[in-house]
Amino acid sequence: MRQATLLGLLALAGCAPRFERWAYRPEGPPPPQGLRQLETRSPLTGQLERSWSVRYEADGRAVREGLERLWWPDGTLRAERRWRAGEPEGLWRSWYRNGQLEAEHLHGPQPAPQTFFHVEGGVRAMGLARSGVKEGDWSHFRPSGALEKQGRYEGGAKVGVWTLYHPNLGLAARGRYEADRRVGEWRTWPADPPVWSDPFWPKAPAREPVPARESVPASEPAPAREPAPAREPAPAREPGPDSQPASAPDPAAPREGPSEAAPVLDPA
Repeated sequence: MRQATLLGLLALAGCAPRFERWAYRPEGPPPPQGLRQLETRSPLTGQLERSWSVRYEADGRAVREGLERLWWPDGTLRAERRWRAGEPEGLWRSWYRNGQLEAEHLHGPQPAPQTFFHVEGGVRAMGLARSGVKEGDWSHFRPSGALEKQGRYEGGAKVGVWTLYHPNLGLAARGRYEADRRVGEWRTWPADPPVWSDPFWPKAPAREPVPARESVPASEPAPAREPAPAREPAPAREPGPDSQPASAPDPAAPREGPSEAAPVLDPA
């Protein structure tokens, strides 16, 4: 019995498939090696749309390398940028259909200036960016050149305090951003011309109202004094027995005064 079982197991082992550690060889030509120039064209007009370079690694990976260009359908240059080992490098530029510069940025390991322009010309936004991602303080402008808003980016998202302005350069709003979303309380101002105290000047602290003084009743006027009675004239005195009536002076009577001069004697 044991011999029959052992023979059956050996027969099954002989029928089992053989497993080997090898991979099937891919069909088709082997992957390219080194640097290759590629391009794409419009299927309708045959106009060149894109031109770039790719470098193939030994393991079959392909990374962008060198200069890359893009064109608008009318043949106008749309963008020009450089790559190194699949990472952006050097100065990148892009243009509108009318040929006006749209953006330019200098790529590098550290944050570098990046500038965007309006289609009519003039700066639209400017600040710092790392590998094309906004980082740090930024300012945005209207087509007229007036400042529109100011704030800070981190990893391409708005953070911190942001200030918005009206076209007349007056403050429009101010508040905080977190992860590109408004948070907390935002203060806003109307578009009317600003006054001296708001928003460019700090407001004085509100004063407590002064309590009204209690009215004091007016004092009653003093009663008018009665006029004093007129005095009666004193009665004339009656002449006494010894009194003599006053008489008028006699013109013939000698006058009081110095005596007349004595006559001068004749010495003879």
